[in-house]
Amino acid sequence: MMEQEVEQAIDRMHAPIGKLVVAFEHLVDALRQTSVHCFEKHGLAKPSLAELALSGLTAGPLIAAFESLIRESTSLTEPQEDLLSEIVRCARQVTQKRNIIIHGRWYWIDFATFPEGLPDGLVKTSRRIKSGLKVDLNMFKAEELASILEDVNNVHNLVRQLQN
Repeated sequence: MMEQEVEQAIDRMHAPIGKLVVAFEHLVDALRQTSVHCFEKHGLAKPSLAELALSGLTAGPLIAAFESLIRESTSLTEPQEDLLSEIVRCARQVTQKRNIIIHGRWYWIDFATFPEGLPDGLVKTSRRIKSGLKVDLNMFKAEELASILEDVNNVHNLVRQLQN
């Protein structure tokens, strides 16, 4: 792949990655603020204390705290129970995808020999498991990132529904 083509491929991927990062952080903030509200409605006079307690949590632990706080602080109807379960399930899925995108090592490669034929981003992630090192490779196209962004926005909308 020529240098100019590499730059075009990178440019085509950066905007969708940036949009995904921003939307995901809006979702995380909505989960955090909804969790803080659980404390407020049960008498916490200083919401910054709840914000302080939740501020260090990454997305995974925050989703767990969000679910527990909602269940403990609210008498949920059956539709609300279903909605909360859907939020938690979908939030975990988008978090997993987002973590691959954000924490993986991106490579810009010419996939001309592949059936797709267009440059894509190849993301390599490594993690420790009991038996040693596990390496995963994921290929992303801008369209797939847009689809993940749509999933993030859908989960955010579900959180808004639950807030109402």
